[in-house]
Amino acid sequence: MIQNKSIILTNGCSWTYGDGLKDLSVERWSSRLSKKLKLKDVNISQPGSSNKKIIESTLNWIEENYSDLNDAIVVIGFTELTRDYFYNALLKEYQSINWATGNFQEKFSDNLNEQIGGLMDSTQDRLELFNHYSNKEWEKWWRQYFIVHYDLENFRKVLVKDMILLQSLFKSLNIPYLFFESFGCGLSKIQNKIIDKTNIVDKSFATFIHDGQLDYSDNSGHPGTEAHEEWSNYLTSCLREKYER
Repeated sequence: MIQNKSIILTNGCSWTYGDGLKDLSVERWSSRLSKKLKLKDVNISQPGSSNKKIIESTLNWIEENYSDLNDAIVVIGFTELTRDYFYNALLKEYQSINWATGNFQEKFSDNLNEQIGGLMDSTQDRLELFNHYSNKEWEKWWRQYFIVHYDLENFRKVLVKDMILLQSLFKSLNIPYLFFESFGCGLSKIQNKIIDKTNIVDKSFATFIHDGQLDYSDNSGHPGTEAHEEWSNYLTSCLREKYER
């Protein structure tokens, strides 16, 4: 089935984008994978993307390139659950949030990275944090969202639901696909009777790097050149085992 394709669409966060690498067209895993399979590399990933954003941009690409779907296979790397993505009606645009680092991306708020310094697990921690910023008008909104809506288990359930819907779409359009976890969302631990686990890689990119004692890039937070090469080899074997038997 792969032999009849000409495009490989890849999507994800910075681990798919190739943050920290010097030459994306050569070094990142999607470039290496496409060359191994002799396909055109179409990488639409963006650093800092949430799973919601990854899924939405994938659906947008499918709609915009509907006439080319017979030529495509898709590989998606999902990311940590602490990121969110929502529509801001005031600014008329979608915005990304990364609660794990306190980095409220885009232009709706200040950067609280230094003040937070890590993920707040308890409601009390969140209350204490936002009490510190209660003098700012916009913090009232963030306070409500963070305390009332932030729930990792719910984020996981939403991701599973969205993955099931995306799998159904790919199957209906006869698009070969593969899902994997870059880090932080626990795909291998999902307990759900509906989701098709045969198209989900059995280990995360992060675990793969750890087990193989592979490298990270100079900025230390992202996979290095060797890691991207070995991961592309692993994904190649997964795709061939799934679609060339």
